[in-house]
Amino acid sequence: MKKLLSTFLVMFLALALLGCNAAGPAINKLEKEGYVVESGDQEEMDEFKEEYGIEALANVHIIKESEDAILPSGIIFEFESAKVLEEEMLEEGEKAEDYEDFIYKNLWIISFELLDLDNIIDIIKG
Repeated sequence: MKKLLSTFLVMFLALALLGCNAAGPAINKLEKEGYVVESGDQEEMDEFKEEYGIEALANVHIIKESEDAILPSGIIFEFESAKVLEEEMLEEGEKAEDYEDFIYKNLWIISFELLDLDNIIDIIKG
C-alpha cells in the first residue's frame, strides 16, 4: 500500500510541475501557425540573466516568421513559474495586472510584429 501511495504521489507531483510550464503548448501553437521558435542555449540564457538581472529566467524563446527570417517576430521570456514572474515584477515596482495582455501563465511575451502586434499573443493565449 505504501508503495502504491508513494508512486501516486510522485506521479502527481510530476504532473503538477509539468502543468506549471506553459512554454511547450505555446511553442506548439505558434509552430502550427507557421512560426519557427528557437530556444536559447545556456550561453544565451546566461547573457540574458546578466543583462537584465533576472535569475529566475528559465529560458528565452525567439519567434521568427520563417527559418530564413533575419529579425525576430517576438520573444518569449519563460520564468520558473507564474508566481516567480509576478515576484520579479513586484521587485521592479510593477504589477502583473498592468501587463496581463503580455503574460500567459509563466511566460512574458513580447511581439515585434508591426502590422499585428497582438497576433503572437492571441495565438498563444488561444
